[in-house]
Amino acid sequence: MRPLSNFEWVALARSEDEGRPMLMGVHVQGDQLVATDGHPLHIAPRDGCGLPDGTWDVASLAPVDLGGKFPTWEQAIPEGQPKRLITDVRTVRSHCKGAIAAGYEHYVSLPTEDGERMVLDASYLRQALAGAKNGEGKWEWVEVFAGGPYEPLKILIPGFRIAVVMPAKPAELLEGSERPFPRSLLIPQLDVFIEPLPAAEPAPVGEQVSEGVPS
Repeated sequence: MRPLSNFEWVALARSEDEGRPMLMGVHVQGDQLVATDGHPLHIAPRDGCGLPDGTWDVASLAPVDLGGKFPTWEQAIPEGQPKRLITDVRTVRSHCKGAIAAGYEHYVSLPTEDGERMVLDASYLRQALAGAKNGEGKWEWVEVFAGGPYEPLKILIPGFRIAVVMPAKPAELLEGSERPFPRSLLIPQLDVFIEPLPAAEPAPVGEQVSEGVPS
């Protein structure tokens, strides 16, 4: 897989539902490129995109007739969640691919800070992590911000890319299942790939400063 441009990566989150034309393109707004289908949300800098503000069809680069206004997306970005790292993005994407190939059991799960489990659509997580391959073809580390099991997952990717993925709800996990117990019991767990942030090394004596006071 080659590295994706900001426009290409953002476009992965767009909707393919013709009943929701306002979500079928990439939205250009100020310095940002944005796309969402209501579950994943991708945001990246406008760098290199010569399109003016508006919503654009990915294939033809023609304006998309919104029939209204592009949804307000800024409020969908969560803040204040505990932060961890995914250092082996390639392997996580491989596990997601396996879950997708398994058919309707297409979920993976991540641990949350409160000991619960966040269940995610594997295709959404895989698409989000596709933006982590750099120009040299190497996979970068990404930061993940996970609150409770039903709160949005925020992913920060080098290059100022942001992905937000909505977790699955209990009803979605049971839908289509003939088993008398939640499918989350069978969902692949990605705990081993979620790492705490490395401990910060103390500054040398004489260089330490109080928080909020410029050095």
